[in-house]
Amino acid sequence: MPPKDPSNFGEWLKVRRLAAEMTPVDVARAIQMDPASYRELEAGHGGLTEAQIAALIKIERMRISRRDVDHARPPIVAAAAGEGQSGTPPALMGPQSAIAAIVASVQAKHARAAAEAARPKNRLAAYLREKGTELGLSRLELARRCRIAPTDLDDIEAGLVPGPATLRAMATGLGVETAELLGLIEA
Repeated sequence: MPPKDPSNFGEWLKVRRLAAEMTPVDVARAIQMDPASYRELEAGHGGLTEAQIAALIKIERMRISRRDVDHARPPIVAAAAGEGQSGTPPALMGPQSAIAAIVASVQAKHARAAAEAARPKNRLAAYLREKGTELGLSRLELARRCRIAPTDLDDIEAGLVPGPATLRAMATGLGVETAELLGLIEA
């Protein structure tokens, strides 16, 4: 199913991911991409390497063909530059632009690493995965059982700490104390 608006690859990719009931973290891992970079890709920033495109096509649940990808025209980045912002491989840029793109890519990676290190660690995502498996629930069913939106599960997987109302709703849906879930989040 090629996108109707091929200029917005990120939005098309997000629709395919949601239809496959996958999280951004699931897809990022499958294509060997940093989850934060994948979220940026869905937001319309950054690009994919040819290897990442090949890995994306191999995700059977998303049912993406090479023809779909060619029609969607994702921004391609050079593997050596990592996740460059412009989508133009450094080899096709002038020397100053190529250096600037590589430097920007490295700075972006360092900024993401610093943001990740500053985030509180939480074991809540692992607990929810285990609970879902234990109860034989799909991600969507787990979200419903926890009385939260599937995107809240995505956020928890990405390391974000849910607010008090979300924790209370999850505890009620799972039949556990809110304090138990709170204990899984380290400040």
